[in-house]
Amino acid sequence: MSATPLLISPNSVLANALLRSIDMLRPRVRAMRPRRIEFVVGTQINGAPHLGTNLVQTTAFLLAKIARREFPVETSVRFGALDNAPYDVILDPETHHAYQATYFHALGKTGVDELISRYYRAFFDSLSEATATDYTLETYTDQQTSPAFRAEFLRSLERLDEIRWWMAPSHGVVHTRLPCPGCGWAEKRADRTGLVDGALGVLDTPGARMPLRIFTPQVLAPTGAKLSKSLLRDRSADALPADVEPWMLDTTRWEGGTDHYVDALLWLVGELLTDPKHFFRSFTVKEPGRLMNDRPADLDQRPRAHEMGIYKRYFDLIASGEKTTEIRVNDSSRQRLKEGDLLRFKCRDEEVLTRITRIARYRDFDEMFDHEPVSSVNPTASREDQLRNVREIYPPEREALGVMAIGIELVET
Repeated sequence: MSATPLLISPNSVLANALLRSIDMLRPRVRAMRPRRIEFVVGTQINGAPHLGTNLVQTTAFLLAKIARREFPVETSVRFGALDNAPYDVILDPETHHAYQATYFHALGKTGVDELISRYYRAFFDSLSEATATDYTLETYTDQQTSPAFRAEFLRSLERLDEIRWWMAPSHGVVHTRLPCPGCGWAEKRADRTGLVDGALGVLDTPGARMPLRIFTPQVLAPTGAKLSKSLLRDRSADALPADVEPWMLDTTRWEGGTDHYVDALLWLVGELLTDPKHFFRSFTVKEPGRLMNDRPADLDQRPRAHEMGIYKRYFDLIASGEKTTEIRVNDSSRQRLKEGDLLRFKCRDEEVLTRITRIARYRDFDEMFDHEPVSSVNPTASREDQLRNVREIYPPEREALGVMAIGIELVET
């Protein structure tokens, strides 16, 4: 009798068009041939994150890891810390106009940095380590100070009348909030100040330059509405709906620490990405909570390790102990490797754990084979055969990044 499926998901139009979730990127990659893909994830800096927020961020890192292997191309994550989230909103008692102060204007740069450090820095560092993916952090305030942002903003103001109905379909009033330079308060609804793709089109943005949006699974409250800590945060733990556990609204309360939480999230998102039917749908809090708490018990005992996919013929040589040197190009994810690190090789459903004994870097594969024993890389093939095979895997532009030889030894598990 077959095992009960871990996830049962309905089909959808988008899922029907894809064999794998990562294929949603393929048309853009083939059209643009990018040298690098940056996954940008924006988050309002307004207190402790909830489960849905962390799920989106985890997806960005895991997609970056998968895309780097699939296409292949350099990838990274940019965390957009939206410190323009409203900290407070008040009504003028005479005019009843609404005014708001952002987190930046209320707390200042130091206060915003403290919020980021408290709720996100360790989480992102753990995600970065687990996926071998670099990330940068940029607040909205920092972004606004850049010349490119200001030039684009002024360009949009010149054509505001053309874009306003795209930006505000209901009333045509674009929410351009200009904070008072003295007190920092700004009009909430832009009542007295002069759909993004449509606006960009009006601004003559080429179609290939339109930002590609990836909609991740949405986490819903038991009512079917989007999980929102702003609607539930004022309730005590006893008053929360039955399926909403306290850690789901404040993920720093997860028992087990940051790395354990990140590993559970990566496993969850990895399962969702295995089939587009799982990824392009929504879940009430009960389902991701169940999956994260019920993930295979042996995963908790697995040591953290760098991971590399590998072809079956090379996997078998590593597993038998015959292959003691692995060669890769020196891209950003490999630059994290160091002697003594654990390295897990994966081939389909098989995996083998090794430890890095040494790392040597070379200009290209020819130079590497001048210094590395050919038999340690592949005892079944000559130097000429190995050079031909490895260059079928890595095109010239990838080899130009440099080459690294990784000494490995098996680790008993």
